[in-house]
Amino acid sequence: MNADTPPEPDPRHGDAGQPASEGTPTVRAMEAHDWLAYRAIRLRALADSPDAFGSSWAHEQAWRDEVW
Repeated sequence: MNADTPPEPDPRHGDAGQPASEGTPTVRAMEAHDWLAYRAIRLRALADSPDAFGSSWAHEQAWRDEVW
């Protein structure tokens, strides 16, 4: 490879514009209907690794559904 040749795509990552292979995570913007899944993931993360966040499980689990 030289400076004029682009690097080969990494087969471990989906190529932009191409569908990701089976088992490859997809990143997308969250939408309003995703709140319940986000809440579950966030609360699990707070419970598993409380020192990694600037909040606590006890604080966020008390939030009303409208806040999520």
